Amino acid sequence: MSVAELLQEARAAGVRIVRHGDAWKMEAAAAPPIKLRDALVANRPAIAAYLDAYPTPWDAADWHTYYEDRLRRSLDDGFDRQAAETHAYLCCESEWLNRHPVSSPEGLCDQCGRMERPGGRLMRYGGDASAVWLHPTCWEPWYRRRRQEAKAGLEVAGIKPPW
Repeated sequence: MSVAELLQEARAAGVRIVRHGDAWKMEAAAAPPIKLRDALVANRPAIAAYLDAYPTPWDAADWHTYYEDRLRRSLDDGFDRQAAETHAYLCCESEWLNRHPVSSPEGLCDQCGRMERPGGRLMRYGGDASAVWLHPTCWEPWYRRRRQEAKAGLEVAGIKPPW
């Protein structure tokens, strides 16, 4: 199992891997299955290297700085206030999605969990480290779900949609 697949399994089990200082730690509301916990512990160096390859997570101050910068740029470009706020928010949403990539095992749809089948081929979306496999009909609900994840993540930082 790849690191990306292991992290996906952890996420599905309610386990989050978060940075504490220079180290990555597991957090979960309930104990994960023993087999999953053992796999996460055994692969700790590979998981840390994988997670370190992504940008450092931003805190609320970083998100507000980013939002305010995009808002100022939009206003400078002649957007009215409402359009500028919408554009700044959408930039934050896009940045959140880029900073929180997901991946799925090849041959398994990340939305419905089904394998490729006749009349339901899978397509690859994304780059090497964050490739997601989806049926064409699953892309739209998957993207809506990802945008909801971004909205929830941004709300934690105090960034809310202007609409």
